[in-house]
Amino acid sequence: MACVNYDFYSCTYGGTVIPREVFDGFAQRAESLLGNMLRTNKERCEPEKRQWVLCEICEELYRENSRKGLQRESLDGYDVTYDDCGAENEILRLVRRHYGESGMLYRGR
Repeated sequence: MACVNYDFYSCTYGGTVIPREVFDGFAQRAESLLGNMLRTNKERCEPEKRQWVLCEICEELYRENSRKGLQRESLDGYDVTYDDCGAENEILRLVRRHYGESGMLYRGR
C-alpha cells in the first residue's frame, strides 16, 4: 500500500491535478520510484516530507501520462516530437531537491 492517500494529497498538500479515481495507481507508482531512488528504508524518512515528495511525483506522473510523452506537435504538417525521459528527469530533479543533501539517495554502481 502506498504511503500517501488522496485525503493527504487534496487537503494537506492542496493537490487538484489528479482525480480521486486514479490517484491510488499513481501513488503506488510514485512509492515504487521513490523507494528505488533512496538507499534507506521508508521508516528512516520523515513521514510528512516523504508524503509531500510522493504527491509531487504523482503529479509529474499524471502530467506525463496525460501527454503520453508528447513534447511538441505541429498543426500544419505531421511533425510530432516525443520525449521519452522527460518525466524521469523531472522526478529525479525533485527527489534530489528534497533528499540531495541528506545522504539518503542511492548512488548505484
